[in-house]
Amino acid sequence: MALSNGIAASFRAAVKAHNADAVATAYKAKDVDAMLAFYNATAAGPVKLWRPDVKPAELASGIVMSGFVAMTAVQQNGMLLLLQLGQGGLDATNANVRASFSTLFSVASPTTLTNLTNIAQRPATNFEAIAAFLTSASGANVCDPAVYGKVLTRVEIGSALWDDAGNPL
Repeated sequence: MALSNGIAASFRAAVKAHNADAVATAYKAKDVDAMLAFYNATAAGPVKLWRPDVKPAELASGIVMSGFVAMTAVQQNGMLLLLQLGQGGLDATNANVRASFSTLFSVASPTTLTNLTNIAQRPATNFEAIAAFLTSASGANVCDPAVYGKVLTRVEIGSALWDDAGNPL
């Protein structure tokens, strides 16, 4: 599937912004495989993404039971409500979901809150970490849904960067 015009333009701009590094060298040499390896690899540094698809079973592994027991009945019911409403999975890109977990666990079980935060985030790929695709959101980033989880193909890279005659776009 081809990248949308906007995504391709942002990708192209990010590639062209590289200067005297491996990406710049690969671009100049039209080395699609090197670019594919770089942009599909995990980004260097702490670029974290909020996940839109956190499963309740994953969250269960992060809950410290002594902290849950120490919560008020209202807090416990709030957590259960969140898990029921997000039965297929919780969307940690949603600020209300993150705020709800913070409200529920920050006092009663800060360790649980830390665990759930770590579960709800994952490292970005170099492609996902392109600044045009990110929005800063309390300690991590929300990635453009059209880019989140996208694994680039050789054809997508080639068509985003060069015309059919091999000229840079």
